[in-house]
Amino acid sequence: MAEAMRCTELHNMAKAFALQNFPEVGGQEEILGVCKDDLVSYLSNDSLNTKAEELVYQTVIKWIKREPGTRVQHSGEHRAP
Repeated sequence: MAEAMRCTELHNMAKAFALQNFPEVGGQEEILGVCKDDLVSYLSNDSLNTKAEELVYQTVIKWIKREPGTRVQHSGEHRAP
């Protein structure tokens, strides 16, 4: 919402909070509604705080299952290291 309202500082603070608190944020319903590019940007961020890669995997699987008809096509995509 902060991004849509062009509140850059609030958007940056919210993103930093979400990255730092990924175990809690990753379990929330709201993350399942983000677009693919935002999800990839978020999960590939070096500041993502998670001790278990399985949590990242589970978040991606839940995201795909939310709208499988349009999202499963992205499951084979990957980013270059």
